[in-house]
Parts: sequence; structure tokens; C-alpha cells
Amino acid sequence: MTTIVTRTGKGSPLTHVEVDTNFTNLNTAKLEAGAIALGSAAAPSISFTGDTNTGVFSPGADTIAVSTGGTGRLFADSSGRLLVGTSTANTSGAKLQTSDGITFPATQVASADANTLDDYEEGTFTPSYRADTTDPTVGYGSINRGKYTRIGRIVHVQIMIQSTAISVTGSGSLFVGDLPFSPQVDSFGGYGAFSIGMNTAFNLATGERLGAIIDGGDGKLRIIAQNDDTASFTTLAAGALSSISGGAYLLLSGSYLVA
Repeated sequence: MTTIVTRTGKGSPLTHVEVDTNFTNLNTAKLEAGAIALGSAAAPSISFTGDTNTGVFSPGADTIAVSTGGTGRLFADSSGRLLVGTSTANTSGAKLQTSDGITFPATQVASADANTLDDYEEGTFTPSYRADTTDPTVGYGSINRGKYTRIGRIVHVQIMIQSTAISVTGSGSLFVGDLPFSPQVDSFGGYGAFSIGMNTAFNLATGERLGAIIDGGDGKLRIIAQNDDTASFTTLAAGALSSISGGAYLLLSGSYLVA
């Protein structure tokens, strides 16, 4: 039991001996190892007045935890791992582990540190055929869609454009437009590489196959015809869409760097 040295009467200060004795007694009774009960999530050892199910406790040897509302939320275990939303570590060996992933804000809060992951996002967009002079007028099918995953400044896109008809072939170079984020470009061009899986809607010369490159920072992919025989490529004209027929489609996937 804690013994507190007291004095009858008021007005005179405690001597240094009396102060030392009181601190020694409190330390022995309350603050030495093993003196504070482990507690539990529902009744943590250190809690707050009027909120006794929120505080700090120890669920086991060499482990400390924080609970709110009677539920364990944050755990630092004996291996130095920080567990959020779970008290059981997985086998990855990671020092930070969560029960259901890490959520980023809907609007990116960009970091000036190039080594900081500050954004993750998944979503959809609606791609379309475009041209740098006159856009072609194309009928789109029910599966015209794009999906993207952004991790930091890298965006990976998957595009499927189903075409049902074309009424105006357009003029100038052919593009696929309306990417979800503006690409980074410089004097060497854009940062991105894309492949096209099927191209039943285009008139191509012998030995040619379709590809796509970033062209400018306005969210457009320039469609090109690569020639495997001559190791060269040419820009595909918007008029190359003239052979579109019902059900023709284009599959495109690749990654690029956001400006």
C-alpha cells in the first residue's frame, strides 16, 4: 500500500526529505514494472475520466495497444510491427500492417518528396476517336469504356472502343482521346508505351500493325502503323477508320507518366 507522508496544519512547506519520501512511495506502488495491470480493450489500464473504455492497455507480453470505444485499434507488437485495425500480423514481415489497406484522399495532396507515395486511385473514363484537324463522327457500341489505375504518377489504362458506324471519316492524324489524366511531355515527346490488341476496323498495309504513343499533354494517344518489315512507323490518318463496320472494336492498354 502506498504511504503518503503528511503534516498536520498548513502554511509551512514540506522538507526535501518529506518530498523525496512521497515520490519514492508513489514510484514503488504505481510506476514500477508489473505494478500497472495489463488491462483490456474494454477496460484499458490507462483511461480517461468519463471514458473508461478508451485508453492504453497491453494484450500480452511485450505488446502495447490503444483502444477506443472498447475495441483495440492500434497495436505495437514484440517484433516492432505497427498493426492498425488488427492485432494479428501477417507473414509479410512489413513493419506497418493494416486490416483493410491504406486509403488516400479523393483529391491528391501532393508531396514535394519524390520518394513519397501520395496517391492511389481506380476509376473509369469514356474514350473516343479524335483527330488533330476534324474529329471523325463515329457510332459507339455498348462496350465503349476505359479503366485506369493510378499509383503515384504512373497511370495504367485499359481501353475498349466498340464502333458501330462512321458518318464522317475526319481529317488529320488519328487519336484516341479523353485519357483520365494529362500526360507528361517534353522535347522528346510523351512518357508512355501502349499496345493494341485487335484492329479489325482499320485499313493497314502489308506488314503493318497498330500501336499508340503519347502525343502532347492534352490526354490523347496518337495511333500509329508500325511496319515490321522496314522497322519504321507512320502516323495513321483519321480516314483509316473508313472501314469500320458494325461490331468492330479496338483494345488498347499501357501506362504513362502524369504531368
